[in-house]
Amino acid sequence: NLKAIFESTSSIIGLFDKNKKLVEFNRSFASYAKQTDGIVLAKGMNVFSEMTGPTVDVFMGYQDRALNGEKFKETVEYPSPDGSYYFLFSYHPIYQKDEITGVSMFVEDITALKQTQIELEGYSKNLEGIVKERTAELEVKNIALESGNEELAATIEKVKNTQSQLVQVEKMASLGILAAGIGHEINNPLNFIQNGLSALNQELIDNKYESMEDITPFVDIINDGINRASKIVKSLSHFSRQQISMDDACDVEEIIEHCLVILQNNLKNKVEVTKEYDQDKVVVLGNEGKLHQAFLNIISNAEQSIIESGNLTISTVVKNNDITVVFKDNGGGIDKENLAKIGDPFFTTKDPGEGTGLGLFIAYSIIDEHNGTIHVESEIDNGSTFEIKLPIK
Repeated sequence: NLKAIFESTSSIIGLFDKNKKLVEFNRSFASYAKQTDGIVLAKGMNVFSEMTGPTVDVFMGYQDRALNGEKFKETVEYPSPDGSYYFLFSYHPIYQKDEITGVSMFVEDITALKQTQIELEGYSKNLEGIVKERTAELEVKNIALESGNEELAATIEKVKNTQSQLVQVEKMASLGILAAGIGHEINNPLNFIQNGLSALNQELIDNKYESMEDITPFVDIINDGINRASKIVKSLSHFSRQQISMDDACDVEEIIEHCLVILQNNLKNKVEVTKEYDQDKVVVLGNEGKLHQAFLNIISNAEQSIIESGNLTISTVVKNNDITVVFKDNGGGIDKENLAKIGDPFFTTKDPGEGTGLGLFIAYSIIDEHNGTIHVESEIDNGSTFEIKLPIK
């Protein structure tokens, strides 16, 4: 059973004795060794004597550190004929009766995550250039508009708003990295738990454990926890997608469900959510990550408008070549004088420091980008209704 768990993970696992010779390894280790260095692993071999390149001494040094009793993690860029790989190495000394007899090595391939980080760092540098460029434009305009105080003040305000939007874009990029990282880190232990539970359950069955009926509810509880965690990870991965294309096949109901999972902690014990979906499931063409953001902002606004407890009804209606998504809450509502401004950037009725005024502006912009429309009806103390219409392409 331990061997099954050992082989089920995509992480590289290797066990070495105190002479740095390979004692045990999994298929992932064998695959990477063959792919990157052309080495066929075998028990009892000194892997590092078979390797070439500048990283050999680094890996030998890691072995020495672990054999001296150090536990540590290191990120390594490993060149290969196919390009550079990035690995996260975890080393632990193995003790028997207070004596170090070997080393365990766990390695995760973080190449995709590292490449995404590099791309986002480049994007961040580009944002810095844009901010500097806008600041330079502002200085030129200050010189040219010294005689026009009103026009100068309007220009300054416009540049400040642009800079604030750039800050929000950077925050969303950072959130994408965080969500992707969290999903990556949680998936592996979830797999360990699932495989271990399956192996334990099978072991009890094979040995004809007499109290299986007493054990089954506990197994079901653990499986339910694993499934809930998996749903959260899946929802995070959809929300953090960074594609800029507009040709994703977007399942509207699935996107709404992901948003409800992400906001579950805010909604539970406060908002009763009723779902009334059309019988026909609809897929629209667009950007899945952006639609997640738009729906998330609207549902979040509905939750915040409800003070103690209330209701939120989400419905979809398919008619002709359009799908209409309706979010109806019984929260505090919006003044008529403010209703026309809710889609404006930086407009908010919240206290200073509690809102940026960009949530609904972003939602309006995303729906407009998808050739859709938003219609809002609201009344103080009688809640709000957001009706979104999207074309089915």
